[in-house]
Amino acid sequence: MEEYNPNAVWTSKKKKVVYTPPEPLHLAQTAPDGSGGAPSPAHAGGSGKKAVIIAIVVVVLLAAAGGAWFLLNRPVVAPAVGLDFASENQIAAGATTTFSVLYTNSSTVALRNTSLVISLPDGVFFSGQPDSERTATIALGDVAAGAAGKEDVTILGTSAAGSVVQVSSTLSYATDASRGVLFTTSKESSLAIGTPVIDLAISPPSNVFAGQDFTTKVSYENATDHPIDGVKITMQYPDGFAFTEASPIPAFPGDTIWNIGTVPAGGGGTILITGSMTGKNTALYSLSGTAAESIAGTSYPVAAVAANVSITATPLTIGAVVNSTPDYVAELDDNLDYKITYANLSNTTFQNVAITATFAGAMFDQSSVDSAGAYNSLTNTLTWYTANTPSLASVAPGEKGSVEFRIKTKPSFPIASAADKDFALGLHLAISSPTVPAGTAASSTSASMDVTNKVSGAIAIDAAGYRYEPGSGIANSGPYPPQVNQETLYTVHWRVTDYSTDVSGVGVSAYLQSGATCTGKVMSTIAAVPVCNAATGEVTWDIPSISAGTGILGAPAEAVFQVENMPAANQVGKVVTLLGKTSLTATDEFTGGALTASANSVGTDIPEDTAVTTNERNVTK
Repeated sequence: MEEYNPNAVWTSKKKKVVYTPPEPLHLAQTAPDGSGGAPSPAHAGGSGKKAVIIAIVVVVLLAAAGGAWFLLNRPVVAPAVGLDFASENQIAAGATTTFSVLYTNSSTVALRNTSLVISLPDGVFFSGQPDSERTATIALGDVAAGAAGKEDVTILGTSAAGSVVQVSSTLSYATDASRGVLFTTSKESSLAIGTPVIDLAISPPSNVFAGQDFTTKVSYENATDHPIDGVKITMQYPDGFAFTEASPIPAFPGDTIWNIGTVPAGGGGTILITGSMTGKNTALYSLSGTAAESIAGTSYPVAAVAANVSITATPLTIGAVVNSTPDYVAELDDNLDYKITYANLSNTTFQNVAITATFAGAMFDQSSVDSAGAYNSLTNTLTWYTANTPSLASVAPGEKGSVEFRIKTKPSFPIASAADKDFALGLHLAISSPTVPAGTAASSTSASMDVTNKVSGAIAIDAAGYRYEPGSGIANSGPYPPQVNQETLYTVHWRVTDYSTDVSGVGVSAYLQSGATCTGKVMSTIAAVPVCNAATGEVTWDIPSISAGTGILGAPAEAVFQVENMPAANQVGKVVTLLGKTSLTATDEFTGGALTASANSVGTDIPEDTAVTTNERNVTK
């Protein structure tokens, strides 16, 4: 067995320990005389002690570090802290109450940086604060060991009566030993919402006739033993509801809000709203409303109610047609024959039926009314009743009938401003009877209808010739009166006047006559200019659109083109036609119909040229 050497290197090969002697260790030493040599035994012993001391120091440092790591990473235990509530668990909708949160520090350490957060659900408010303020944070600072406290907030409940909501509170805090860790303790409190402080009710009739006015009663009452300030009633109407009037009058503008003000304890009032409904028969439509109160300048909803109303088809119907043509388009100075038809669609016989027709629109010639009905020229209304139409005394179930009248349109348009355009004939028809079918909440039975017929626009074209051009800047020349075999230049003016409707696709055209030709000189007051076709002799003027009132409220649309003509010997003593009949077509943008107009031919007699002083206008030699 070999001698043990502590500096030897041990290796293992195939699980057999083999000793490998180390290489001799040579340490450089300096002898006292300066030469190298081996260390002395005394020096070797000192090095061993130093290594031991270093090892001990390392062990101590590692132990200290481990202890510190344990202290820093040991679990932090939360102190014993409690939350509770000392508040009512029920509150009337719209009433305020004090919500109290109790907190207790049952631990042996003080709480640091303590804060309390109270969170409210929808339908619960902090009194005097807007709806957006859903949380309240209260800074409590330090809470001593064993200390307790209470925080109060005033809240207001507005959720639906009978609902239960949850109010939550969270206490957050730290301790001296928590090393920055923030603890939280949370708890919820249930709050039941009772009946509102304002009793609100909406009472419409259950069934109404389409288009017939009915009255809805809205009542409110202070259900508390103290006044309620800033009371406001707001109504929401369904689609198809048309407001007529209300008592008292609603706040301006609009027809949905009533500012009631202060309502004393036990006090109240009533709002009567009159309107009509249109919609599908038998369908239910909801009229809803809310009552609000004001606390510390902030308005809070207190009560919300709704009531349904059903539309019942009116058993009386009425309608009208003009000149036996649906959607008849009238013209200026037109004869109109109106036939008003009515029918009883119920199983009830209607007594003392009355029919009225009220004219609306500036184009009726009121002086031309012809009818068996009674006419009131102050209200522009025709009325048929038993006295002038005996068949209206009683209208049996399923019975149909009619009344008639005749009237004319005016011969011209009353245009005074740009707003005077797109004229129409309006007729408001109404039929009524004091008889009411069983099961219907109404004071009478009625129906109404509005009939509207459009009045077509009108357009005009004028064609005029000149030897002495009045102002276009195009210079004419040649003898006048025109002479045989001598060329004379003329200018032709087209002027378009558009009356009561905007028009589009305007086309103006005419053909040159008797050897007249275009010189190519043209001018226009609008973007479009006339074009001469040398091959066909046709002159055209295409205008994309013209506004209503052109030529009435201002200058007409005007185009000028120059033509030349040399009379022949066989034309002596005659007037030579320069331009044939002018035609105009356009589309009425209001009615969609076609409009036409025309102008006479233009000859060498040029009557519009007032600068011509001679009485002789025929061709001379």
